[in-house]
Amino acid sequence: MSLPVEASRFAADWLALREPADAQARSTRLTEQAAAWLERVDDRVIVDLGSGAGSNPRYLAPRLPGPQHWRLVDHDPALLALAVERLQALTSSEGTPVEIFTWPHDLDRLEADWWEGAHLVTASALFDLVSREWLERLVDECAGRGIALLATLSVTGHWHFIDRDGRPADTEEDASVAELLRVHQRRDKGLGVALGGEAPDEIERLFTLYGYRVERDASPWQLTAGTSHGLSLGSALIDGWFDAACELAPQASEALGAWHAQRRSALASGALGLWVEHCDLFASPAQGNAE
Repeated sequence: MSLPVEASRFAADWLALREPADAQARSTRLTEQAAAWLERVDDRVIVDLGSGAGSNPRYLAPRLPGPQHWRLVDHDPALLALAVERLQALTSSEGTPVEIFTWPHDLDRLEADWWEGAHLVTASALFDLVSREWLERLVDECAGRGIALLATLSVTGHWHFIDRDGRPADTEEDASVAELLRVHQRRDKGLGVALGGEAPDEIERLFTLYGYRVERDASPWQLTAGTSHGLSLGSALIDGWFDAACELAPQASEALGAWHAQRRSALASGALGLWVEHCDLFASPAQGNAE
């Protein structure tokens, strides 16, 4: 299944918009642990699930040892083609070339040959979109093959507006919208009833059952008030939150419209920024943890 051209272009634009905030938010400690894990093997095979336009390997490859062979898995061939174009000059932490292979594949088909010889599975902003059953299947595949997992930028369902000094500046209306969004995050996104903000805890719980060591760090977006990128990404977020809230509560569309206009105006004036909580996790088989 591939997206229409317009949808692919919209997805690519959104991924490009969020990439700088993602890079700033990611846990460097867990990236270093993944690098140490890969030092244990000679020929590193990395599977990236839900690759989109390749932001994950674009960030990780220069911070991981080579040689690296990336398998980018996504249901949208147009985004994968864009990823190949963007990653042509990618190198490892030693400066060695990185091999990129694309796998146009629906993520619900986890019984796939992309697992063969893999050492590490990575995914960014994916696991809050999947179901508990899907995650159980993924963890089972990883544990059965001794594969480590680096999961980054999973939403937790918590966010707040911040003032110019970075202090929380939420209202009762913000709290009401946030509650609607937490409900919306649990809706089926194509891989079963989504975990939403429960994803980090479920990743940790399931891998721990298999004897994995799981480390986690907070990786929040901190969109400072009055900055150009904070305004562009923050405005896109508020637009999306407004649409999601109206979808769940159409009877409140007038009040939600007033909230949307007021918060958009506060961002544009530089009075407010946004703090959006995410979580990164690194899970590795206990018998093979790198110190």
